[in-house]
Amino acid sequence: MSRKLVFLLLCASTSALLHATPRDAEWQQVAQAIHNDQPKTAIGLLKPLESAAFTAGAWGEGAKAMAMRFSLERKTNSDALLAITGLADEIPGAPIAARPVLRLLYARWLAAYYDHHRWWVAERTPTAAANDEMWTGDAPRLLQAANVIAGGMDAV
Repeated sequence: MSRKLVFLLLCASTSALLHATPRDAEWQQVAQAIHNDQPKTAIGLLKPLESAAFTAGAWGEGAKAMAMRFSLERKTNSDALLAITGLADEIPGAPIAARPVLRLLYARWLAAYYDHHRWWVAERTPTAAANDEMWTGDAPRLLQAANVIAGGMDAV
């Protein structure tokens, strides 16, 4: 029994070494900041980590850092729309390989916002003014604008 345990531990440690990234120390700092309930510190650590990952071509790691950053911003702000619109603003500038994951995250957050505020959005009256701000319109305008952002930014 102990031989099997030693073998499993050896396999796990070898696997961890093989999958280690050059930014593991930075990820540990982010985890420590989150553990210590310091979201602003973690956000500050995630931006350079995100840039370094995208520069190195680690699309998944960069998307994870960006998503984590906006998730922390969403939790620290009382207004969830700041994080949702911030993510929507950064998706076009993200590397093409990371955009589908970021769009999915955006769509999930927007759906959660809409579900939570459905009563509020449903009571709005349609506006005739051409307004770029989708958050001030009625339900069809909100959903149409969300569809444009989530699906129509570019073809991937």
